[in-house]
Amino acid sequence: AAWLDINNAAFSWHPEQAGQTLADIEQITHASDFTPATVIFAEHAASGELLGFHHVKLTENRSNPNPEIIGEVYVLAVHPERRIPGLGKALTIAGIDYMYRRGARIIELYVEADNTPAVRLYEKLGFRTAMTHMSYAPPQNFPATLTTTSPATGDADV
Repeated sequence: AAWLDINNAAFSWHPEQAGQTLADIEQITHASDFTPATVIFAEHAASGELLGFHHVKLTENRSNPNPEIIGEVYVLAVHPERRIPGLGKALTIAGIDYMYRRGARIIELYVEADNTPAVRLYEKLGFRTAMTHMSYAPPQNFPATLTTTSPATGDADV
């Protein structure tokens, strides 16, 4: 429940990561490629309260004649009300260390371009933009009904 609380507080603004449920966490932890060690938690030394987490992923790139392991900073989150200077950096480094010790020599991550604190952190750690993805969505008032014409009959389908 603390993992879920931190995730939803840290990503309350995010279109995909916000509003996760316990079922979402269970789906992650029951996946065939999940290992508990791939989620690194930071807790307050005195109270034991969870402050943040770093979930990493390791995949093998088999398209290369010499398969290589690729690490991913999958989710990095610090509870906004429990921030401690340097905690995000420490969690990131701990995750990178975990992935490196398991053979990853390439580490990738995806971050929203307007998440300035995260972008700054990753740049300070030496990450550089390798590619940019643009996502578009209709305005919130956009009608949910799409009308198309059937080529066979010319009738409108809704």
